[in-house]
Amino acid sequence: MPKFRSLGKFLGSFIFTTSLSLLIIAISLAEITSYENMKPVFVGLAGEKIVGDTTKLAELHSQLAKSCEGKESIEIPTGSENIDVKCADVISSTPENTGNVIATAMFDKVYYKKYNCNFIECIQLGGENLMVVASSTGNKFFQDSILYLSITTVLGVVIVFVLNETYALRLKAVGKDCIGVGAMVFLILLTNFVVPSFVPAELLPKISGFLNFVENSIMIRFAVVLVIGIVLFVIGFLIGRKGD
Repeated sequence: MPKFRSLGKFLGSFIFTTSLSLLIIAISLAEITSYENMKPVFVGLAGEKIVGDTTKLAELHSQLAKSCEGKESIEIPTGSENIDVKCADVISSTPENTGNVIATAMFDKVYYKKYNCNFIECIQLGGENLMVVASSTGNKFFQDSILYLSITTVLGVVIVFVLNETYALRLKAVGKDCIGVGAMVFLILLTNFVVPSFVPAELLPKISGFLNFVENSIMIRFAVVLVIGIVLFVIGFLIGRKGD
C-alpha cells in the first residue's frame, strides 16, 4: 500500500506541475497572440517597408482613393498574392498613414488565414504552416486549451491532497510543486540576455517593446506561482511544527 501511495503522489505531482506549467504558457500565448497585441508589431514593421519613399505618400494615397471611387474595397498586389484594402480605411486615413492602412490589410490576411490543417498538424508539417502560431487559429487553440489544462491542474491538486495524510504535508507538497514550476521565472530572466543576440541590430529597437511584453506576460505568471508556492510551503511547515 505505501508503494501505491508513493506512486500516486508522484503521479499527482507530475499531473499538477505539468498541467500548471502548460496552463501558464497557454494563458500567456493566448494574450500574446491576440489580434490587439499582434497587429501593432506587424503594422509597425511592415508599414515603413511598404511605403519606401515617404515623399510619394500623398501620391500613393491619392491613387488609392481614386481607385476606391464607388467601391467598398480594392485589391493591391503584394508579391505573389493580392490583398483586399477597405476603401473606408483609405478614405478616412491621411497620406502619412497610408503604409499602415496597407500593412493592416496584410496583417488581417495573415492573421485570419484559413489553414488546411488543425493547429497540431500544422506544427508537425512545419514550413509556412508554423505561422499558425501567430494566427487566429493559434489564438483560439491556446484559449480552448486553458479550460482543459485548468481541469487537469485541479485534478493533480486533488490527487496530491487525497494521498497526503495531513494538512501540513498537503500544503508542503503543493507548495514544493508550485516552487518547482515558479522557478521557471529564472530561466525566463536568462532569455532577456540571450534573445536580443539573435535579433538583427536594426530590428531590435522596433520589436524590443513586444519582446518585453512577451517576457513579462510569461514571467509575471510564473513569479506569482513561485510566491504562492513559498507561502504554502511555509504555512505547511509551520502547521507541521505546531502539530509536533
